Amino acid sequence: MTQNVGRRAGAYALLGIIAAVIIYAVIFFGLTGAAQNNSAADAAEENLKVLIAGDVMLGRFVESLRKEQGNNYPFLRVRETMIGHDSVLINLEGPIPARHERTPSGSTRFSFEEEIAPLLREHNVRFVSLANNHTYDFGREGHANTIRKLSENDIAAAGSYDNSSRKDAFVISKGNQSVLVAPFNFVGPKTANLAVGDIQALRNSYPYSHIMAYVHWGDEYTRKPNDEQKRIARNLIDAGADAVIGHHPHVVQIVEEYKGKPIFYSLGNFIFDQYFSSETQEGLMLSLSLSSDFAAYSLLPYLSIRSQPAYLETSDRETWLESFGGEHAGEFGKTISSGKLIYSRIPE
Repeated sequence: MTQNVGRRAGAYALLGIIAAVIIYAVIFFGLTGAAQNNSAADAAEENLKVLIAGDVMLGRFVESLRKEQGNNYPFLRVRETMIGHDSVLINLEGPIPARHERTPSGSTRFSFEEEIAPLLREHNVRFVSLANNHTYDFGREGHANTIRKLSENDIAAAGSYDNSSRKDAFVISKGNQSVLVAPFNFVGPKTANLAVGDIQALRNSYPYSHIMAYVHWGDEYTRKPNDEQKRIARNLIDAGADAVIGHHPHVVQIVEEYKGKPIFYSLGNFIFDQYFSSETQEGLMLSLSLSSDFAAYSLLPYLSIRSQPAYLETSDRETWLESFGGEHAGEFGKTISSGKLIYSRIPE
């Protein structure tokens, strides 16, 4: 009898130990797994997400549409994506002069109302390049007023027609991640060599940042870059740029890689009133996700109907990307068709 009780007590003790071990393991590994999941989530949250667009012209017939359809009209179908990023970068194709003059049909001397500044900020545009051939349409005074009105609405603006303010650069940051955006205009001014020096200076000062040259250049309505664009882009990358992103041709141009860096020669029109061809009514936005290890560019094609862009969805997006990828050779064309370009930031 005593032996049976002893055996039972020993068995119960063993079962208790096993149960305690199981409970401890569940709690320990569960908490460890949760901690790992939280760490992964925290890391993902630290990624910097920037939406990059091309030319934005909010005067002329776009102004008429805003008066008829509502001030938010141009952004209605892309708003959610815009506010879903940390910030949006655009090229503003014209000034906000102190005395607005409505742009007549057919004129290319652009003028935008002061209410454009809060409209842009409402749609998460926080960085604006003024490095283009229209930024002095109302002189240096118009350019200065543009910067002032954008600044009043918490929008950083940099760049000019003659690149006289070319040493300005945007710093877009979140947590430990930062993108330096250097805006340049090469439509008119021949300052490419100075721009190369500026990129070198930025790389020396910010060795770990992602440096983007955001440039106005090229031939209008031409799907392929010219030789000057190619030469400038490669020189900028040799100087230290991690990416070159262009605008001005009003149509999407091809993408190239040089020394493992992307060159998006032209993103096309974002918001414009050029309705005379299908190519001027489609464009490409780039969603940049930046982490310590990678820079990932997602390609977001859209169609614009009466100056109102809308992203292509599912099969239409796949068809567009497949066609666009077909303009590029070999494996790189397949990567373009996938809609995402990923570059390592880990030094070799």
